[in-house]
Amino acid sequence: MKHITKYTIILLASLTSIFGFAQTPTTIDLPSNGGSMIGEIISANGKIFAYGTDGISVFDTINNSLINKVTFDNSGIFFGKFNPVYYDGGFASPDQSMMVYNPNNQYLYVVTPKLKFLVINTSNIGQTWTISLPVETGSNPDYLDEVLESQSSVVILKYDDRINKNRLYVHVSARDPIINCTGNFHVQKTLFGIYDVNTGINPDQAGHITAHYIEIKDPGDPDVALGDHINNFVFNEENDYFYVVKLGIKDSQNNISRAIIEIREVTINGSDLIRTINFDNMGIGASGYFKMGKMLYINDTANGIHKIITFPFAYFVSSVPEPRFCVIDGDSSNAAIDTVSSPSKKILDAVYLEENQDLIVSYAPDNNEIVYADTNTNIAVFRYDSLVDSFVLFDQFDDDNSPKTSDFDINASLHLTKINGSTVLIGKKDGIAKLEYNIDKYTYDTLHSAEGNFFWKGAVSGNKTFVHNAVANGIEVIDNTTFNHLNSIRTGYSVYYIEANEDGSNLYFYNTLNSYDVGLYAYKPEENTTTHINIETAIGDVVYNQYQDHFLISKFEAANAKILVFDASNNDLINEIDLGEELPGVQFAKEMFISPKGRLIVCADMNSNSNKKPSVFIYDATVSNYSAVSHKEVADFNMSAYNVEFPYYAAYFDYNQYDSSVYISMAVQDLKLMPYNSQTSSLYRNFDSLPLPTPPGKLLAVRDSIYIDVNIADFPAKLICPPVFDESGDSSQYFGKLFVIGEQLHVHDYINPNTILHYPHYFINIAYSSFHDKLFAVKEDTTVGCKEDRRFEIWEIYYDEDGIQIQPTMTAFINDGQIASMFYNPYDRRIYVYQKIDGAKLGRKEVQLMSFDPSYPNQGWETETLGISSYFPDYDHTVDLSQFYYYNMTTPYI
Repeated sequence: MKHITKYTIILLASLTSIFGFAQTPTTIDLPSNGGSMIGEIISANGKIFAYGTDGISVFDTINNSLINKVTFDNSGIFFGKFNPVYYDGGFASPDQSMMVYNPNNQYLYVVTPKLKFLVINTSNIGQTWTISLPVETGSNPDYLDEVLESQSSVVILKYDDRINKNRLYVHVSARDPIINCTGNFHVQKTLFGIYDVNTGINPDQAGHITAHYIEIKDPGDPDVALGDHINNFVFNEENDYFYVVKLGIKDSQNNISRAIIEIREVTINGSDLIRTINFDNMGIGASGYFKMGKMLYINDTANGIHKIITFPFAYFVSSVPEPRFCVIDGDSSNAAIDTVSSPSKKILDAVYLEENQDLIVSYAPDNNEIVYADTNTNIAVFRYDSLVDSFVLFDQFDDDNSPKTSDFDINASLHLTKINGSTVLIGKKDGIAKLEYNIDKYTYDTLHSAEGNFFWKGAVSGNKTFVHNAVANGIEVIDNTTFNHLNSIRTGYSVYYIEANEDGSNLYFYNTLNSYDVGLYAYKPEENTTTHINIETAIGDVVYNQYQDHFLISKFEAANAKILVFDASNNDLINEIDLGEELPGVQFAKEMFISPKGRLIVCADMNSNSNKKPSVFIYDATVSNYSAVSHKEVADFNMSAYNVEFPYYAAYFDYNQYDSSVYISMAVQDLKLMPYNSQTSSLYRNFDSLPLPTPPGKLLAVRDSIYIDVNIADFPAKLICPPVFDESGDSSQYFGKLFVIGEQLHVHDYINPNTILHYPHYFINIAYSSFHDKLFAVKEDTTVGCKEDRRFEIWEIYYDEDGIQIQPTMTAFINDGQIASMFYNPYDRRIYVYQKIDGAKLGRKEVQLMSFDPSYPNQGWETETLGISSYFPDYDHTVDLSQFYYYNMTTPYI
């Protein structure tokens, strides 16, 4: 039997189980003892340090195993985001670094999620200190952790380890805690600081870190222009100069658009400005801010090349027709500035290989960014020409062997890791590649492939390179001699959905991100064991077939659509259902449903394709070979008036006892940021600034085939068909009605199936209480003030003598923040809300499980904190050109 009061709640790498509200929540780590969800890695003192949600995981580089864990400030609180941004070309920070190593004292300096500094002695991992960074010389007002509060944007740490310098450079940009509207990425406080480090004093002692120069930019200051904030910096290893780049100037009236690069010098008392370089945005149609991002310092003394290079990173609302590098002489602050034509408007990374004096740059093969769209390149090589004292284009590469999952699938080259003077590893969206110079040319080889995994920073230690795999979450290990992929270290797993067998003795934890080889985890509560099940494609859906004790997994891929059949008792793969046997060429199997009548219903061809529409397949779920019953393509989606690009469709199911039918709502799924574009979202186009045509959708009814096909619009999503009788046996007030939420509330009369009423209410989730015979829905209020920019409201939907009533519940059930799910618990007859974020969005409060009893609404909420603190990316929920207007619902298990 199921535990009567067991609720499993999902967040990032951990799952929380609550046995009633009297006990402290426990967490389930995926994988067990694997570390945690990581965002960055660094090599230090022969070890790999991985920045995670709850601390720093330390790995041995000989056996590639976890050897220690340093938690953030010993609080036991996980920090993280429900939907981390893996890559966004509009807002990425090419040199983001939350950790930096000082080899002089073998200390690792780490900026924690709450903007304190964690200092780790890498020779003695157990010796750590947590400190606040002083802002002004002689004082310690805890500016970062007390004013900015939490990471929400850029952190860049660099260390000058010259013996007579020992300087820690710190740049932090974070959402302003007062002017705190979500999406105000341009209204941020920024701190740039240079700190003197005394390596002879312990970090917790006065004098270990002393502020030498501090620069704070406050958006509330009328004298601080938008373009005056520092984006990036480097320092000169031969003198006291350092170089900062700013967003610069946008002057539409005078047709000026330029980046600002400043050469400064560290002085005894702080910093002096030596020179300002105005780097103009050139070309016909140039407009908007001319943003520069990546900065590279080159000091090749053997070949006499000493340069500081600043690369373009086009602002998402700017036009940059002629992107260029800015090359500054490192030996003279007054030398002429060199410019080099860039192959892309957005350079993501760059390294210098001294063997042939080559500059390697990486970027995305995006036609909106690369200069020559027909080349589709993502790597370029520039060779230094001493005759002209400049870098000249030598070669370009467009190798991409990854599968094409949609028209929006772009295999960007994200990060470059230098192995030696002639070899670099390339972390890409879909794999790891090697670029190596042999005899007279560079050769490009793919070392490891995993579609949509997002491979980022690499860390070299000995004869191995450790590469951060962001989505599968972990580290890939590459041999630097043979360049073989040695193994994968799994440290965490993003879970959004749970599917359980009949008695709850086996649970599948999974996500439906558009990423291959991520797989899922099976968890057996009685044994407290987890097992990873690898799926070589993305997962479309997971359902449990109670008729044969099987778990079914749909393979979401651009290949012949298949359903994998697993034995729920031992997790063995025992069969495959090939949808192509019924309809050759069918692809992208996605949502599934097992009906009480023993039918398996599968939606396939769920990708955007002008030549065909989604199809519904029906199989007999009671027989071992899953014999086919029928299949049918869904009738025209009325796409003629809908000219908006979209990657996939989405479907939702519910069963109707009255007519023994499965109802399906189906809709276009608007474009989201990768890899979220395959996963359903409850946030739609109404956050766009321009009106769009009405998105088409469907309401289908299925028995052994589709027998009702009705057009409905405005992103029809979750549907719910209340039973004919409520829990007490009385006829339900909703008899004859089926409810579909989305941008509108649709009410379908299944007694008179041609009748659908539409109500202008945008709900993001809905639940039915069988004991109270009442529907409750969640609406997100987006009209509130700036600081508490989102709040959720619980509404009631019921009937009285005047007809349908749709209205908010008590004021007590209007709360700041956002939710991850809402559900009814039949065992205690309460409505539960899983609150994933507080109103301030700065990680001030822990994630909460909240509940109320509809029989006694005046009692208000009961709450349980879950040991997790979450905060938004600072461009979530905005007029979002970055396509990250995303808000998914999780599925808890009861």
